[in-house]
Amino acid sequence: MDAGRLEGLIPLTGGIYSYLLYFGIIRMKDHEAWKQRFGGLVKVAAPICIALGLFMLLGFVGS
Repeated sequence: MDAGRLEGLIPLTGGIYSYLLYFGIIRMKDHEAWKQRFGGLVKVAAPICIALGLFMLLGFVGS
């Protein structure tokens, strides 16, 4: 695997981390206010980021 494909780890880990924050597995101060403000965005953007990261790691997207 070349180093160019490893760029896919950034959106992959970001998507997984945001999902973990959304479901409360990673604890944060004032979770309910954060979920109310950003929950809709996370429900849409996190799967897209995870899919993009996987496609980049597999070499379907990117250079």
